[in-house]
Amino acid sequence: MKKYFPILVAKKGELVALERLSQNVKDEIVPVLEIINESIEKPSNEESKKKKKKKVPYSLIEKTLRIHWNFFDNQIFFDFSLFKELDKQIKVIRGLITSLINSGVNIVPVVNRESTKDYLLLVDYILALNNSQICIRVGWGSTGAFDNAQDVVKKFCDRFNVSPETVSILLDLGAINGIDKEGCKSKTIDAIMSLPKAVEDWKNVIVAAGSFPENLSDVIDDKSGHILTRYEWIFWNELKEENGYKNIKYGDYGTKSARFMDAKHAGTISLKYTAPNYFVIFKGKLSGDHKHGHRQIITHCQNLISSRYCSEQEFSWGDLKYYDLSLKNPDSEEETGVGNTTNWIQYSQNHHITLQHHLL
Repeated sequence: MKKYFPILVAKKGELVALERLSQNVKDEIVPVLEIINESIEKPSNEESKKKKKKKVPYSLIEKTLRIHWNFFDNQIFFDFSLFKELDKQIKVIRGLITSLINSGVNIVPVVNRESTKDYLLLVDYILALNNSQICIRVGWGSTGAFDNAQDVVKKFCDRFNVSPETVSILLDLGAINGIDKEGCKSKTIDAIMSLPKAVEDWKNVIVAAGSFPENLSDVIDDKSGHILTRYEWIFWNELKEENGYKNIKYGDYGTKSARFMDAKHAGTISLKYTAPNYFVIFKGKLSGDHKHGHRQIITHCQNLISSRYCSEQEFSWGDLKYYDLSLKNPDSEEETGVGNTTNWIQYSQNHHITLQHHLL
C-alpha cells in the first residue's frame, strides 16, 4: 500500500535521496517529482568549455529512475507546474517519458487548473501509452487555492474520461504555520466534503503541506540544535483523528520550504534533520566567515550524534553519512570529503523520507 507522497524537486540532491532509500521504503511511497528545466537539460561538455549558453537534452532524471525506480508496483508522479515554457519542450519531455515508461517506470502525470492545452495532449499520450492514472493537484502552485476544488476535479475527470478509482487528488496547502493551522484545517475539510465522491472511492486523496522555513535567518546558532515544530505532521494527524478521515494519505516537502526557490547564492553551512515532531537545525556560518569553512558540517554532525534527536546509523543511508562525517576532524585543514550543499540535501531528505515512512 502506498502511504506517503513526498514532494521533491527533480534535482540531483533529492534524486539521490530517493535512489538511496531502502527497498521497503521505496515500495510504499509515491514521490511527487516537480520537474524543472534543469531536470532534463544540461550543457554538453564541449559547449561548457566554450561557455556557450545553448543547452542540449540531458536525462539526469532518466538515468536515476530507469535504474532505481523500475521495481515491481512502482509509481511516481510527474508535476510540471514549475517548468518554464513547458510547451516549447514538449517533444523532449515526451521522449523522456516514453523512455522511462518503456524501462518499467510507472509515471502518473499531474494536472492542475493552469495546465496548458499542449500539456493536456501530452497527458492523453501518457494515458494511452501506459494505461496510467492521473493526479489532480489543487492548491499550492495553482491559482485559487482550494476554491471550487470540486469543479477542477470534475473538469479533469470528464476531460480524460477517467473514473475515481484511477484518480489521485492532491490537496496541497503549501506553507503552513501554527497561526493559520486551524484555518487550513477548515479549508481542507470543505474541499474534501465538496469532492464528487467519498474519500475511499478515489485512488488516493492526499493532503500535503510544509512548515520548513524559506531561510534560516530566524534560526539560532545552538550547539544542541534549534527546534522547529513540524506543523504539517501535527495538522494531518489532527485532521484524521478529529474528522474521521481514515483514508486520507500524507504528503510533505521534507527539509525544504514549500515555496520553491532556485537559490543561486551560497548559504550558511548548516545541518537540517527531522525528528518525529520537530525539525532540528544546527546552524553555521557562511563558509568564508568561519575558520573551518565547509568543515563546519563535521561539528554539526558531532553535535547531532550526541543529541537526543539522532537515529541509529543503520536507520537510513543519510544517517550513516552523518555518522561517517562525525568521525572526521574539523580542525584539520587536510580533512577532505565533507561534501557540499547538494550532498547535505541528499542526507537530510533521505533520512526525512525514511523517518516519515516509519511514522506512517
